[in-house]
Parts: sequence; C-alpha cells; structure tokens
Amino acid sequence: MRVNLSRIKWRQYLLLVGVLIFIPFPTIRTAEWRLSIVDENGNLLRGVNVEYQWIDYDYFQEGFETLRSNDDGEILIASRTLWGNLASRVAFPAFARMSTLVHGSDGLSIFVRVYDTELKYVSESGDQIHWYSNWDSEKELPSVIVGRRQANWYP
Repeated sequence: MRVNLSRIKWRQYLLLVGVLIFIPFPTIRTAEWRLSIVDENGNLLRGVNVEYQWIDYDYFQEGFETLRSNDDGEILIASRTLWGNLASRVAFPAFARMSTLVHGSDGLSIFVRVYDTELKYVSESGDQIHWYSNWDSEKELPSVIVGRRQANWYP
C-alpha cells in the first residue's frame, strides 16, 4: 500500500487551521486597576461604596459590581479575561461595528462612581469616570476618583 504524503500534509494543515479557528484562547480585555477614593480635599475615603460597570460591545458582555474601599481608601478592580476562538474574535467585532448603525456603540466602556447612601458620599457628574476604548485608548485609566459628602441626601 502506497501512502500519499501530500494528502497527509494537506489534512494536517486543515486540522491545524480548524484548531486555530475553533479552540478558545484567553486575552486580557481590561487589566487589573487600583483606584484611590478621595474627598474634595484629597483625604482618603475608607469604607465607601464604589459602583463599577463595564460593557464590552464587541463581545456582548457586561458586568456591574459594588466595591467598598479598603483601609487605604482604595479599591482593586480585577482584570477581565475574555475567552474566545479566532472565529468569534473576527465575527463578533465585525457584527458590533455593523450594529453601530442601530445602537451606536462598539469597543469597551467603563463607568465608575462613588455612590454610598449610608455614608452620604457621591461622585458628581464631573467626578465620575467614563472611559471608552474607541476614544480613550491612548489615555490610562484614572488612579483617583472624588466622592463628595452630601449635606442634603435625596437618594
């Protein structure tokens, strides 16, 4: 029996391409982020709630969490790892770009604010962090957010 080596190589290449297209691999979508929480005078705020929301329009994922600042007045936002195969890495962003005609967004959006009803601290609109990968990709994420004490609280 004679074996056709060119046919075996062709099948090996086809198998390799199939593996590369459909096997998922990780990519860090957002890196770990340390954020200091301060009041309007620059004093660290300990034990205040901070709301963190992220939306990944390219891969149709989102999350929301409330974190409490530690004794150093900081929160640590964990990195977000995206698992996806090559096919999804091409198809999903392409679909997101096409869908901007309908809902107007693609890329990654991050929103952070101090919002603590118990301690009465809140980030006013100028103090909140809005970071959008398509506009802000050259800028680093901020390292400080301001929470202002509210004398009259109307939640």
